[in-house]
Amino acid sequence: MKTVLLSCLLTLFSVSFSQAQSTADLSGTWYVNGNTGSPAYIIQNEQNITIIFNNTYSIATFTSSNQIYAAQWKAYGNISADGNTLTWTNQVWARANINYPNIAGTWMVNGVSITISQNGKYLEFIMPNGRSKGYFYSATGIYATGWNTYAIYDDASKSLKWDNQTWVNSSSSAISSGSGGSTSSSSIKIGRKELSAFFYAMTALGTTWARPVYEPGAMSARTISDLRAALSIVTPTLNLFPCIAFDRNRITSFSANLGSLTGTQASQVSEGIIKELQVAVRNAGINCDRGFNLEQLFIGGIHLGAAQAHASSRICQPVPMPAATASTISAHITTAFNAMSTLTLCLPDLQMSSFSGVPLGSMISAEPHNFIVGIITQTLWAVALTDCTCTCTGTAVTNPGTTCDQECDKWCKQQGKAGGKFNGICLLGVMSGGTHPDCLCW
Repeated sequence: MKTVLLSCLLTLFSVSFSQAQSTADLSGTWYVNGNTGSPAYIIQNEQNITIIFNNTYSIATFTSSNQIYAAQWKAYGNISADGNTLTWTNQVWARANINYPNIAGTWMVNGVSITISQNGKYLEFIMPNGRSKGYFYSATGIYATGWNTYAIYDDASKSLKWDNQTWVNSSSSAISSGSGGSTSSSSIKIGRKELSAFFYAMTALGTTWARPVYEPGAMSARTISDLRAALSIVTPTLNLFPCIAFDRNRITSFSANLGSLTGTQASQVSEGIIKELQVAVRNAGINCDRGFNLEQLFIGGIHLGAAQAHASSRICQPVPMPAATASTISAHITTAFNAMSTLTLCLPDLQMSSFSGVPLGSMISAEPHNFIVGIITQTLWAVALTDCTCTCTGTAVTNPGTTCDQECDKWCKQQGKAGGKFNGICLLGVMSGGTHPDCLCW
């Protein structure tokens, strides 16, 4: 799912509704205009509602049993008789049909036992000193109504990550700690085979971000077929890394729905997947030799794949390529160079000088594309020949350190705002300097 504005919601449920009437349960995930790649989330606590869509939010109230008013958006939403459709002035939202994970059972935190009961999306949490009702509002997002707080369910580590603690299923081998993170009694060794497969799969995922840009409307059958082929190698590769806590259904759902998406929509969905997957890679329980960092390999693959896709759009086209296209390709190559240059201790055969040799002003239309393919090929060989290895612990860490979201939240609060999050692709984990134009404050 897309990253939502959870950190701001703890203070939002202050709207009261005094009319004594039955109100619909609107909580959960909704697809905007039926597009599974464009989800909206509704958090509801009786009559109090917060709606999150595309990095914005609005408090909403019931104006009647079949209508709500979103105050920040100044918009009315009409609720269908069956409660599964919300009709706005310019959009229709359909309730998502999600198979929620089964988390019923006994959970542990700091030696304390918690019981969770479940009926579909609805939950109840029972602790020695209290209890709360709750529900899934997305495939992994949970809201506890009585405690007015949130958790994310991580299937890979069988854990529930709350704001200040992590619960672990008592049947899991993972052990929750108060501040240090999670560990597992088992581990998986990651070597050159897995790392080279990962790099290649990320270049393929990068092409699904850039290629649809050149068919902003309905995509051709060939493009859809090529995008599906690229996506088909991503999930099997991720399965080699069980400690990467990422919903693989996001990939398969995207592939299945390509025929109903425009090129612009497909690029946006791909970008959202890339952002979420990068965070999952950063937070995974992976330790490598000689400072090798899987997130940097991810960045290098994604941006080389995107550069290749942009360059391929100019094959058999007038030369030289437009300055805007050349600038875009150059930015992707520079980002890939910066990422891969951090891995040279483990990739001694990688010729970093090749990154600066792409002839973007060439009078041969295919030449830039061929040079980039060459960089990808020699990088793949360098990864395939590495003698560095990684250990995948099988569970995501619970304390990954400072992230771009945390830095934005800190910066926004310094500006007198309630909070904030990063609204872009976070490349290095921690931002630095400047006015942070990619910080979304509220």
